Amino acid sequence: AISRSGLACEGSEVDDYNRLIARCTTNDGTDINRLLVVEGHAWAFVKYAADYSAEEANARAQGLNIWSMRCEEPLVFRQKRWTKNATKAPEGCAIKGNIGDGGKIYHMPWNKAYARTVIDKARGEAWFCNEREAQAAGWRPAQN
Repeated sequence: AISRSGLACEGSEVDDYNRLIARCTTNDGTDINRLLVVEGHAWAFVKYAADYSAEEANARAQGLNIWSMRCEEPLVFRQKRWTKNATKAPEGCAIKGNIGDGGKIYHMPWNKAYARTVIDKARGEAWFCNEREAQAAGWRPAQN
């Protein structure tokens, strides 16, 4: 559990990118996750739970915030980028691990710098098939 001045987040499951899936609440019991979906600021993470599916459908029907424009679900966006780049990557492993001023950094196919990042194996740079593999080898995620 993570707790910071009036906000508490709890979770035990991680997603495919090793990110903690958590439910966050305020001291008065407000479910922040639900509130974000209700107001159209976030997608319901239905891959892991259908908890907010009805709230998302309602926000979508009302055209609130992200639903006021044409947009693509992040999971769909990332899958398209992964598929496109995996066909060009060695053994379908589309994560680029490069070494720069910031040390050993890996880039996911949807990161800003991905297209301009060139891997030079002679310098110790590498391709990875998943984030856990990159992290276990001592690399950190790019900040973009």
